[in-house]
Amino acid sequence: MIEYTGYIKKIRFYSESSNYIVALIEVEQEDKLITMNGYMNNFNDYDKYLFIGDYEIHPKYGKQFKLNEYRIVLAKESDEIVKYLSSPLFKGIGKKLAQQIVDSLGENCLSKIKADKHSLDFVIGMTEKRRDTIYDTLTNSDYDQEVMQFFMGHGISLKNLGLIQGFYQEKTLDVLQNNPYQLIEDIDGIGFKTADDLALKTGGSLDNPNRIKAAVVYCIKQYGFNTSSTYCLIDEIINMFSKIIYNIDESVFYDYLEELIDEELVIKEDERYYYHEMYEAERNIAKYLKARINRPEELFDENEVNRLLKNYEKKQGITYASKQKEALNYFLKSSVMILTGGPGTGKTTIVQALLKIYSTLYPEDRIGLVAPTGRAAKRLTELTGISACTIHRLLKWDLHSNTFAMNKNNPLDIDVLIIDEFSMVDCLLLSKLFEAGRKINKILFIGD
Repeated sequence: MIEYTGYIKKIRFYSESSNYIVALIEVEQEDKLITMNGYMNNFNDYDKYLFIGDYEIHPKYGKQFKLNEYRIVLAKESDEIVKYLSSPLFKGIGKKLAQQIVDSLGENCLSKIKADKHSLDFVIGMTEKRRDTIYDTLTNSDYDQEVMQFFMGHGISLKNLGLIQGFYQEKTLDVLQNNPYQLIEDIDGIGFKTADDLALKTGGSLDNPNRIKAAVVYCIKQYGFNTSSTYCLIDEIINMFSKIIYNIDESVFYDYLEELIDEELVIKEDERYYYHEMYEAERNIAKYLKARINRPEELFDENEVNRLLKNYEKKQGITYASKQKEALNYFLKSSVMILTGGPGTGKTTIVQALLKIYSTLYPEDRIGLVAPTGRAAKRLTELTGISACTIHRLLKWDLHSNTFAMNKNNPLDIDVLIIDEFSMVDCLLLSKLFEAGRKINKILFIGD
């Protein structure tokens, strides 16, 4: 690892949601600015930092210093201290008073102030308000430093620091030290292994109740991901549980499973066990579809549709099969439809026709075309001539917070939704799409 001491001179990029930064830093060990990337929070231009990391070659931007760890370094030289204390960080403290502080308390003044703010009482020109401003500014970053040192000391990536600290705020250290398993439930992207490693590194026991309960939840979730299921049976949970938690009596397992059910983190329905998020997603999907399936069929002018279809066939030089025509009519009269068939069965050609005819019949309706991947969305755009996007993009997904800007409180403004490659869409994402889709009147699912 390489260590540099210096200042942040220019920010090239910074994400407030993830705390990812690309910056130019001025360091004592080099006579040129260095491009640095990594994760920082609560930084500024005036604090002096110890940057710890190593160089990497970025495929686009070349050689960069990758930050692994950092900490604030208290200025020790008179000129540096005066510049620091008279910076905008310390409101109402100018160069004159900053110089008086150094003259009165010496070059070790910052450490003295942090240890006892009343050491400032004997500085000429000092007031109680100024004293408190200096002390509060110097000590406010101590908690952030303590949290960061905890992270670094236990091998936790700074990548997760912003997310964790942003969620827990002043409770961060308490959660990390007393129940790291809570991270699994609260912070997206942190799983059982990460939390378990942290807990055991910080003195957690193998039979800790929080550990056992987290393992049970992990098994239920993991089984679902492994098998594309929304629930699992008790034997399947026990089988996975026994592979990660050893020497735990089966009765203890059942006790903690019942606790999780009482806490509603696990939902039991008959003999089926669900992770609560998956259970709610499945219920949301069922409720949403039931409401639309039970709607009366929509009326349309069949003669006009036949006329439009014949014109389209003539223009394209194709003739649609009876099943394809049936699909078109079913789409027009139904609020929900599944169009399925293997490759080469004519799904794409009938979708092209139904989009053209529907747009002619209902020119004011807004149509949304989506697919689960960027590649599939691009292909859908090329085939239909209508702009398509991924489901995540339609819902305006934020990568770092894993939240969607389009939701039940901010619904999508579309009337018709067409989802291609639907077999690739998972239960949780579909639930989020339906939550944001209360204004949608017609849905078409396409897949093989």
